[in-house]
Amino acid sequence: MRKIFFCFLSFLILCTNGCGYTMKSNLPAHVKTIYVTQMKSDIDITSEVADSRPERIYRPGIESSTTKSVINRFIFDGNLKLASKKDESDLYLEGTVTDLVKEPLIYNTDENIEEYRIKITAQVFVKNTRDDSTLWEKASLIGTSTYRTIGRFHKSEAKALKEAIDDLARQIVETTIEGW
Repeated sequence: MRKIFFCFLSFLILCTNGCGYTMKSNLPAHVKTIYVTQMKSDIDITSEVADSRPERIYRPGIESSTTKSVINRFIFDGNLKLASKKDESDLYLEGTVTDLVKEPLIYNTDENIEEYRIKITAQVFVKNTRDDSTLWEKASLIGTSTYRTIGRFHKSEAKALKEAIDDLARQIVETTIEGW
């Protein structure tokens, strides 16, 4: 009985200790605020897509929607407070939406597309306002979402685009907070 109790207690201790993952920020202690600049759009709607199957798309205001999603994600995360001015913040974030593509994923027997993937690509960097050093920079962060055009799991392209933007925003905030 004593061995069973000891084994159970050991198992319980191991389970509660976890694997070392934490939701705490990996930012230096003095970093408390961030300023998010308005994202820019550098989507070249006149260029050809390299692969003949993906379709380059553009939605007016994509940069504003992306900025709003990033801001909302920082608010949701809560590790950094948003500053209203760049010079009042510890960090600032700048980004450019560089591509927005819709790729067909699934075709039915009549060669009609039943499922698409939307990918939004952005170039993003976060800098320290004190010394203008770069905290991190990524040339191409990609947010994705899929949507079906028919069936019980269908959703609109607009909803899938919002999900892709939110996925991109999540990656931006996680990279800023967690550093990986």
